[in-house]
Amino acid sequence: MIQDAISAAMEALRAGRWAEAEVRAGEAVAADPASPRAQQMLVQARLTLARAQASSGEADAADATLARACNQRPTALEAFIALGEMRKARGDLAGAETVFQQGLGLAPDAQALWLGLASVRMAANDRLGARAAIAHLDGTRFGARIARAQLAFLEGDFAVAATLYGEALTERPDAATIRMERARALAEAGERAAAEAELRRLARDGPLPLGRLILALAAAAHGRAFLRPTDAARFLNGAPEPAAA
Repeated sequence: MIQDAISAAMEALRAGRWAEAEVRAGEAVAADPASPRAQQMLVQARLTLARAQASSGEADAADATLARACNQRPTALEAFIALGEMRKARGDLAGAETVFQQGLGLAPDAQALWLGLASVRMAANDRLGARAAIAHLDGTRFGARIARAQLAFLEGDFAVAATLYGEALTERPDAATIRMERARALAEAGERAAAEAELRRLARDGPLPLGRLILALAAAAHGRAFLRPTDAARFLNGAPEPAAA
């Protein structure tokens, strides 16, 4: 019975019948609640269904699907992460914080949940709360370094943020978004030449849309603004700066 239900769930997933996959995986769990394979299949089915619902604009349905996954026992940490991140993306910061806190109540040492909580609090400009969450992170991990850099930037410690982003890049030197964020921090710290050099390298390497680099070039207090996007694009691609009118 349980193997038949698992096989049916797997077939439904392969065929893109997401709702059916959840039903069949639920039948497998009902047949043997202690089966790790059945439990994982149900989590997978619910995460996949929620992604499909979110992609179709069914945000409330996706939220409900992920909430069911969060209510599974044993705890499915990936469900708490997915639901917290989805609520944050929707602008429901209070709801996202609640999800991460609930997950931490079940798994108090889960680094990904602390990282998610820190991110939500920074989005809410709760700097003290973010600092408290970051204190639970392993400072040697890439994600923790990024969170500390983001908080330093939020607090206006731009030189510190640039240093922390630089430390993270020693681990992942090709992380284009982090390179861009470091350039933004350098620009805010008044190191415009270094910031522009990095943004030009990113434009040359091509891993990010040019529009994002143009915004990064102009956003900082010490950044460089252009009247026309085409002039900014030429500058980033190595052309001489247009002469003043």
